[in-house]
Amino acid sequence: MPANRTFLMTAAIAATCFAAACSQPAPPPEKPAAPAHDAAMDMHHLHGLMSHGLEMALEGASLKMLGQMNMAGAVDSAAVSHGDSMLAEGRTLIDTAISGPAMTAMHAANANDPLMTYTHELAKNMTAVLDGLQQMAAPDPKKAQDMTMHHMHIALAHAALMASQGATLKMTASMKMADGIDQEATTHAAAMFAHARALYTDTINGDAMKTVHGAAAADAMTATHSFGESVNALIESLAKMP
Repeated sequence: MPANRTFLMTAAIAATCFAAACSQPAPPPEKPAAPAHDAAMDMHHLHGLMSHGLEMALEGASLKMLGQMNMAGAVDSAAVSHGDSMLAEGRTLIDTAISGPAMTAMHAANANDPLMTYTHELAKNMTAVLDGLQQMAAPDPKKAQDMTMHHMHIALAHAALMASQGATLKMTASMKMADGIDQEATTHAAAMFAHARALYTDTINGDAMKTVHGAAAADAMTATHSFGESVNALIESLAKMP
């Protein structure tokens, strides 16, 4: 066989083999490794859910207390009814977060984690405040001391709401996804905690409280101070939000 013909046949065979190799499907790409599971992030999101339940309940309580002033007829009835529903739904959300299947699963792996202890303490402080609001007697709008105490209860609920919103800002910033904005959120969260503490202190120890002490019924005063103590404990618990 002439050399040039042998060369051509060899080249053709090589080209055929190369084409066949190229026609084979590429191997499937390897799946990227799943990120390591972060139990702390699970708890972080659980805290966010609890804070949402708390804020819903606190806003409902404020709406209810506004309606209890009996200044707007049927509107007040709607405010009390809707406020009661928000209080109950917010409380249920916290209860579900702290005892539902997600928490049960986390307990299996992280029962002794300090973050787990903090979470249960936070839930306890949240529910203590909501217990106080749900058990709070309606005021007699015709009695000045009742209305003074009633406005104090609204102020204390607002202090708790400010602290919860501060904690939510702090949690968002702790994810470290937005650099300068995270720093701004952290600074503002600290200011909200400071304002919440100041509002609590002014309400419980201020001149208005000193004045009403002599006129208010003893059981009503005891209930208000007990509620104030639960609000203060909640503010400090929220301020420790990791």
